[in-house]
Amino acid sequence: MLTLVQRSPATIDFDELCVLTHARLGTDDAAKEDERNALAFDLLQSFGAGVVELHLLPSAFVIDAGPRPEASASRGCRRVAARKSPTCVTSGSPSTTKRGGCSLC
Repeated sequence: MLTLVQRSPATIDFDELCVLTHARLGTDDAAKEDERNALAFDLLQSFGAGVVELHLLPSAFVIDAGPRPEASASRGCRRVAARKSPTCVTSGSPSTTKRGGCSLC
């Protein structure tokens, strides 16, 4: 769990987490499978308690911007949606506005 805290908010692959945990514990290779199973159990328990999030695919979220960062497409999508509909959605709650009169546009 310490490795997860150190990597937060970045995501980490389970296999990579296992390798890092094994290296941190410094145990022999014979205990490797037992460590993997114990880690999987602990992660599932933590997930059930709402402490960690588990995802099948890696997140598109990145910690550091690349050499040519791109603007988020979501702002443009909201702008287009506001032009098509008199209702603009912000933060999941709709508010009635004039067409194209959204504060986000």
